[in-house]
Amino acid sequence: MNATISYADVINSIAQTAAQLTLTAQSAFVQNLLRQFVQNLPADWLDSELDSEKPHYQALFDAVNTQTWQTDSIEQALDALDDIMFAMGESYPHSTSDAILLMLDMLGFYLSLTAMEEKSEVSDGWVILTAEGYLDYYDQLAEDSSENRDDVAHSFDDWLAHPLTQTAFNHVTHALELAKRTCQNSSR
Repeated sequence: MNATISYADVINSIAQTAAQLTLTAQSAFVQNLLRQFVQNLPADWLDSELDSEKPHYQALFDAVNTQTWQTDSIEQALDALDDIMFAMGESYPHSTSDAILLMLDMLGFYLSLTAMEEKSEVSDGWVILTAEGYLDYYDQLAEDSSENRDDVAHSFDDWLAHPLTQTAFNHVTHALELAKRTCQNSSR
C-alpha cells in the first residue's frame, strides 16, 4: 500500500515522538541529526563564506563531527561569528549558505536543550523546530531540483514522494531511534 504522507503528518509524528523523549534523549536527537547533517555537507561548504568566519565554522563542524559537544567551545565559536557580523555592521554581506544557517540553528537548539534542567513543552518545541528546520532544508532542495524537471511533482500533500524529502525523513527517523536507544542504554 502506497499511502500518501503529508508534511503535516510527518511533523505530527515527530511531535508525538518528541513528547515521549526524555530531555537527555532530546539532546541526543539534536546531536545525532546535526552529525548526520555535517557528515553530508558538500566538500566546498565553506568556499563562499568570509575568510574571517571560516575558522569558527570549522570549529563548529569539528565539534559536531568529533562529537565533543563542549558547550563552552560551541558558544565561543558562535560568539566569535556574531562579533564578526556586528563589527562589519551594514557591510556584512548576509550571504551565509542555507546549510551553515541550518547548522547554526540546530546548534542553538542544542545549547538551549543543554541549558534546561528538565523536560518540558519548551524542550519538545526545540526538538520539533530542529526537525522542521532539517526537513525544510531538504524540502527546499527538492523544490530547487524539481524546478528543472517536469517529471517530478513536489507537494506538501504527498511530501515523502520526492527522494530528497524521503532521505531527510529517514535521517530524522534514524536520529530519533538513536536517541531512544541512547536513553535506554543509559538507564540500564
